[in-house]
Amino acid sequence: MPRSTRKVVVSLDTYLSILAVVSSFCAIGITFYQAYLQRTQQYASVMPIMDSYLNDSGGDKAWQVAMIFVNNGVGPAIVKETQITYKKQRYSDLRRIAGIIVDEKLAKGEVKPADVEGYTVTKADLWPERVIAPGQTIELCNIDHKYVGRWVDEAIGRGDIRVQIWYESIYGERWRFDTVPERIELRNIKIEE
Repeated sequence: MPRSTRKVVVSLDTYLSILAVVSSFCAIGITFYQAYLQRTQQYASVMPIMDSYLNDSGGDKAWQVAMIFVNNGVGPAIVKETQITYKKQRYSDLRRIAGIIVDEKLAKGEVKPADVEGYTVTKADLWPERVIAPGQTIELCNIDHKYVGRWVDEAIGRGDIRVQIWYESIYGERWRFDTVPERIELRNIKIEE
């Protein structure tokens, strides 16, 4: 006996129903992709970018050095932690480090106490939860002295003095800024959680 074969007939309504289901899935996919792009744009529109500058000037009679931090991004930077080190030893601020450099020079006999009298160090703090607005600059320290300013400038140039700042955007994205790397793209590293 011959096998009976059943013929499947697909109507136009079936084709339209399948097309409607495929179109619905495509629309859902496009909606999710647009939401992803919108979220990425929102994150980028408030991204802070920290940078530092060393403003130094001087001659035989005077020397001034200032370490300046600026938020070059388009959103505020919320400072979470700051770490200042000198020769890998952690200190509370650059004023203390300047004092240690002076003590080292005096101990080695490179200068006399009269040579380092009257140096001034003005400072600002980057305390936790401090908000640095876009374009805002903060002078972390300013040293005005013939010898001390030069010594601190040289220590920063050698990488002996290192400032690290952990900060985040208003969306909670976290970065670490580090003064030591020479290349600017290595100074701001995003911290993945």
